[in-house]
Amino acid sequence: MKILPTSRYQKRFFNIWKNSPTNIVNNLQYVFELSGNLDIQTLKKACSLVLSQNKVFHARFDISGEICFYGDYQIDSAFKIISQPDNHQLELERILYYPLNLCQDPLLQFYLVQHSQKNDTYYFIIKSHHIVIDGGCARNITKFIADIYNSFVTNTVLATKFASYTEYIKIEQLQQNNFDLEQSKLFWKNFAADIPLFVKLPHIAIPQRKLHPVEQVFFSIKGETVKTLKSTAIKYNSTVFVVIAALYGELLSAVSQQKKFMVTYPINMRPKTCMTVAGSFINNIFFKFDFAHNPSLEELIADLEQQRSETTKHTNMLFMDILELLNRGENDYINTGIVQGNINLEPLDMIQVKSVPQPTFTKSLSYQMRLVYDQQLNGEITFRLDYATDEISIEFAHEFMAHLHKKLLKIEHLY
Repeated sequence: MKILPTSRYQKRFFNIWKNSPTNIVNNLQYVFELSGNLDIQTLKKACSLVLSQNKVFHARFDISGEICFYGDYQIDSAFKIISQPDNHQLELERILYYPLNLCQDPLLQFYLVQHSQKNDTYYFIIKSHHIVIDGGCARNITKFIADIYNSFVTNTVLATKFASYTEYIKIEQLQQNNFDLEQSKLFWKNFAADIPLFVKLPHIAIPQRKLHPVEQVFFSIKGETVKTLKSTAIKYNSTVFVVIAALYGELLSAVSQQKKFMVTYPINMRPKTCMTVAGSFINNIFFKFDFAHNPSLEELIADLEQQRSETTKHTNMLFMDILELLNRGENDYINTGIVQGNINLEPLDMIQVKSVPQPTFTKSLSYQMRLVYDQQLNGEITFRLDYATDEISIEFAHEFMAHLHKKLLKIEHLY
């Protein structure tokens, strides 16, 4: 049987799954309500082309996780059409929240669930696992499905959209060979010296290092507020992400009464020439916050930007290896994060088909609290707080988001 090369990130995700195979923390799923003149067979052909052009979606691991086989499954194994179920909600939850078996199941699956025969309405579901897909890859997949669908409908030729997975693995291995591990170990030890990983959030139960059940709180900003946020980033020679991270850090310090702490965030490890390669190539690193000298927003942003510049040379060291290196005690662990993610993908832009993305949420996280934000094509920015319901109260979660919203609305007057 053909063997596929694997990345370091895949090995990390496999070990997480192996330790808890029924947990869906690394499942990824996207749902679109489709109506209008949908050609089901053309949609199936488009999905088939995604599979055929990306070897990583055929990944099938042996039970040790050391070997990854090429599972030569065809589209009929991965594309399921479900006629009107008796209970749509239960059927959707069954599909979305059933765990994937990394040693048996196709790791990119498509479902078309008939919602209304009268109105020709369907739920189109893309389901996968973080071991073969990340947020950037998901956006590429959905765009490619729509583009190839339209090319079939209009009988036009569409160029290949994805870079080679196997070629990128070679690049990654070359980068790793040139990576100075000992220098990075020294860097991360110094970077995190005397900075707690844990943020002492107000909790309703004794914090535990485990997967938590989570719920979400949302708000959105638009118009002048978004413009002000972007102009603030420009004013301080920074990015929207760093400005939001700075405001998030200020709030965490205020609610925890803590001057020093860490917050984790993901980074895309693909070089610019390989941004379209399918797969999951995400590592996590840290922002460290130090409010001992009451920094202004400008000073805080400058510090975070300096950190990003310094950490760039050392991002090849895996997040879990950094944590193992730091060797903190049982009660000092990462419990907060921030990420720019896919709260809602954009609609599938398919000819004569109306597409409405449906929200889907994670059911469990290792964090007590994580801030997610996403900017839509219309310029609106949506914020979502994932919080551990077994340790964080719903009242605190709503209050925290209300304070963040207020900071964003008044950012031009705060400093």
